[in-house]
Amino acid sequence: MKAVEPAELSAYLDGELSSERMAEIDAALTTDANLRAEFEALKSADIQWKAAAKAATFHPEVQLPESRAQVFTPVMLAVIVVTLIALRMIPKFADMMVFAIALHAIALVSLLPWLADVVLEDAPASE
Repeated sequence: MKAVEPAELSAYLDGELSSERMAEIDAALTTDANLRAEFEALKSADIQWKAAAKAATFHPEVQLPESRAQVFTPVMLAVIVVTLIALRMIPKFADMMVFAIALHAIALVSLLPWLADVVLEDAPASE
């Protein structure tokens, strides 16, 4: 019979060895008091680790609201796409930089309330 390695004791504890090797280690544990003491210490440590891991699981008390499935509706997407195309095309047609800046500002001001609504809707309510 081959000597029992410390790693094999761990594998024995977890049931990861072949049935033949498990039988050999069973026999060694019944005859060797030092090996049995080492195995009992390992078994005790394993129980403590498992208890610590179970106690350390985190269960939050606060439940976050479910996110909306559709942040953008098709109409919103269409408006955004048309606005972006218009913002890119108008400066080419109207050779005025001021007109393009004003159009960008109007688009930004029109989208800010919607963006604020989306952000504030996701924010937690304060009491």
